[in-house]
Amino acid sequence: MLRRDWLPAVGRTLAQIESDAIRSSYERQRGKRPRMMAELQISAASLSRKLKRLGLAPKAKPHTIREADLRRAFTKHRKAICRELRVMDSTFVRWLNAQTPLAPEGETP
Repeated sequence: MLRRDWLPAVGRTLAQIESDAIRSSYERQRGKRPRMMAELQISAASLSRKLKRLGLAPKAKPHTIREADLRRAFTKHRKAICRELRVMDSTFVRWLNAQTPLAPEGETP
């Protein structure tokens, strides 16, 4: 008696069996990778590689840079630069605006 979720192995290659097992797990676990990793007992890297090979990996979303991201990164690095150069923040911003006017004078993020 065959169970419904068993895969017949007769006449099939190991690659075909592995592919069917991954696809079956993907459907059962609705694409939830941690559950699939536990069920298949494989690492995250192996699962990602195999899902990509089978065309089941999610498409990467295009990364868009928002103004808030730029502001946060600039503020973080600006503070580090000021500490390293031992200059006041206002001195650094004046110098930066004179070299590359990115923001209106007097505006601080």
